[in-house]
Amino acid sequence: MLIAAGVVFFVGAVLVTVTGNVPLNTALETSSSPSAASRVAFERRWNALNSVRSASSVVAITLAVLALVI
Repeated sequence: MLIAAGVVFFVGAVLVTVTGNVPLNTALETSSSPSAASRVAFERRWNALNSVRSASSVVAITLAVLALVI
């Protein structure tokens, strides 16, 4: 169960951050003057990825605690 916690965290938090959130942040940083529409699109995608990261972190810590208790 502890290995499952590590896998869930790595895939759901680390990989999503590296492949999703960081490129979005970089694109936003390099854009000369983001329009309101592009900002809304950015926030929608960034928030969706952040929700995946948050949920996977909760699942991972739950699995880790269960592995230690059981």
